Amino acid sequence: MFEISKTEAITRISPLPFTLVTSIGPNGYVNAAGVSWTTILSWEPFLIGISVAQPRYTHSCIEFCKEFVVCYPGEELAKQAWLCSTVSGRKKDKLKEFKISTVPSLKVKPPSIEKSIVSFECMLEGKTTIGDHTLFIGKVVAITSNRMVKRHLFCVNYGKLVSCNKDGETNFELEFI
Repeated sequence: MFEISKTEAITRISPLPFTLVTSIGPNGYVNAAGVSWTTILSWEPFLIGISVAQPRYTHSCIEFCKEFVVCYPGEELAKQAWLCSTVSGRKKDKLKEFKISTVPSLKVKPPSIEKSIVSFECMLEGKTTIGDHTLFIGKVVAITSNRMVKRHLFCVNYGKLVSCNKDGETNFELEFI
């Protein structure tokens, strides 16, 4: 065994699931941000955790709204999803600018991304500061799916998106970055 850097470690464990997290900010705009640090925390109650850096606009949106949706976008949204992860929504409506369609959520105010394989609607259950990030704990209150979407996105080395379906078939040819 050899000691390696954090960068090499992330490279070696890639790809990580890529999500778009929707929330509503104090300005009333719906924000969508690319988040790869997500995990299921508990089955009963069903809890999902997302890790968001404190200076990020998404952080203030979740604190303001107390609700968020964790959307697993389909490969057809690869370019727009990537753009959402590279631009702040603090001063612009990313969904409108990048032409990302949403649908009303069933039980929370932030909408779901229409072309998502699965969306988890969450109410903020708790949060804890962990280093330079906050772990937001969301209680899942509804789960929806667009059954037309077959592959969802994964992030490789924080520099490329690929897709995979439930049978493990992958598409590594999402060249747009």
